[in-house]
Parts: sequence; structure tokens; C-alpha cells
Amino acid sequence: MFPEITRDDVFRLETERLWLRWPRAADADEIRRHVGDPDVALMTASIPHPYAPHDADAFIASVRAENGAGGGLHLVITPKNRPNEPIGLVSLHGADRRGSATLGYWLGKPYWGQGYTTEAARALIDLAFGITSLDRIVS
Repeated sequence: MFPEITRDDVFRLETERLWLRWPRAADADEIRRHVGDPDVALMTASIPHPYAPHDADAFIASVRAENGAGGGLHLVITPKNRPNEPIGLVSLHGADRRGSATLGYWLGKPYWGQGYTTEAARALIDLAFGITSLDRIVS
């Protein structure tokens, strides 16, 4: 689904306030902290709760593999002034033969209500429609 340019962990997207980049092993503690919050987990379809200590490591390995294979694009959301501090994640995955993919996202509770998810999702959607053959994104 995603072209070669997105399949390297140096790939990133820039928005007005954010960097969107590949998840790294060093992000595990922050990811665990945010998605371990039951309010964050309840807002998603797939984050287990309770979130086990090893879940973040397995998740990062899994999405990095999917990114590398071009089957999806999962990017952590970081403020520009704190690029090593993930506050959420936005992704496109599950592309089908009809040209449709699924948008997924979560954001740490301290960052709710500030427009970060909207900003990140718009950037990823714009990228996807510009460089892939997708013609439909669902959430």
C-alpha cells in the first residue's frame, strides 16, 4: 500500500505543531503510560486494558514490521518541541483491494481537546491520498 519512501524509519511528517514519525523501542514507556490509562483504552477498538508491561514492546515491533513492509503506516505523534516524547499515534492499515484503508488513532489524555489528533490525522490522510492508490479511508 505505501511506497518505498515511507518504509524507512527516518521517514516523518511535519505539521504546524507536530512531528509524526515511526515508533521506536525508546517510546515504549511513554506509550505504556498513555494507553495504560483506562480512559484512553476505552476510546479505541483494539487497545487491551489492562495494558501489560510487554504489550508496548510487542506493539512497536509489530507496527515497525508493517511499516517496513509497506502494508500500513503507523506514526507516533510528538510535539515539535519534544520530538522524543510520543503523546499519541495515528495510523492507516488494513488496505483492501477496493482501495480502502482504516484510520486509527489514540492520544494521551493530557493532550485531549487541543486539536492534535485532527492535525495528525489530516496530515496522514493528505499523504495517503497523494502517494497511494487509496480512494477511501474509514475510521
